[in-house]
Amino acid sequence: MRIVFVQYGDYRTAVKNFAAGGAETYAAQRYSVDLVASLAQQHEHVSVICVNADPHDERLANGVHVQGLRLCSDVSVPELVARVAELRPTHLISRSPIRPLVPARRFAGRGTVTSARSSISRATTATSTRCRRP
Repeated sequence: MRIVFVQYGDYRTAVKNFAAGGAETYAAQRYSVDLVASLAQQHEHVSVICVNADPHDERLANGVHVQGLRLCSDVSVPELVARVAELRPTHLISRSPIRPLVPARRFAGRGTVTSARSSISRATTATSTRCRRP
């Protein structure tokens, strides 16, 4: 399997924080970080794209491929969709309410799109690709 997570929150920063003996910044954060690392040991490819992080693209010591980007200020939603497609996911986990993150039809027949909340599931079928500004 090729698993891609798209989320707010910098996975790379969390891994470095725990390696330095730091504490969780939210409940069960360490569990979440360790779970993703364990998936990387079990599957062909695991990536985490952090949409509110300084730009980076690297593979961590735990085997997880991480990308950071600034959605809307530096990278558009269509560019994010293209980045995800380049990773050729069989499974995509949306952990943020980006509308639309990746329309399910773009991956039809190629894998599974899963969302962390039911509202995100509805958003993945939307057709708008513009970033909303406050």
